Amino acid sequence: MTIKSKLALSLATIALLSFTGCGSSGSSSSSSTETKTKSNVTVVDGYVTGAKVCDANNVCANTNGNGVATAAFDLTKPLTSKGGFIDLNGNGTQDNDEVSAPDMQVPAGKTTISPLTDLVAKGADSAKLAQILGVSESDIFADPYASNNIDLAKAIQIVYALNQAGVSSKLVEKVNSYTASTESKTDLPVVNENKSTNTTETTTE
Repeated sequence: MTIKSKLALSLATIALLSFTGCGSSGSSSSSSTETKTKSNVTVVDGYVTGAKVCDANNVCANTNGNGVATAAFDLTKPLTSKGGFIDLNGNGTQDNDEVSAPDMQVPAGKTTISPLTDLVAKGADSAKLAQILGVSESDIFADPYASNNIDLAKAIQIVYALNQAGVSSKLVEKVNSYTASTESKTDLPVVNENKSTNTTETTTE
């Protein structure tokens, strides 16, 4: 074989290997690309603006003025919400009369975070909590403002106030010890427990 023939063969071999390598690399790159579905998560205590919502993999997004955070969250595990505030006038800035939202969480598989879901995530029985508040169990994980559910909105505010008073652990205990035959469906046990003697007597009469 002549020198020219050997050179031509070598160049042909190099070209073939280069082509094969490029094709292999492109195939590997495309197969490793995954499309992750984004989810909307709503933070409710009034709609919470500027809250940082994160999943267990530290995928995070901040809520907008409608309380919605959008990201490729892993919904198979609990979500957390930290910070934010209730933007009463809708100007996007926390004014002096606008309260900060508490840190909250929600169990896996749910996309609304509120004081009610936080209570369930801390161990409260969702079915018993629903009975106490006079709402359906599915309402516990719902956005009351989207459906104009006034009773649910009131329930969220009650639980928020109790949490702010520092009785969340006692509240979980009370909810789980609730018995429908002996307790009122309309009041949280802790609410009754914190009533003054005069109020209790008036209610009894």
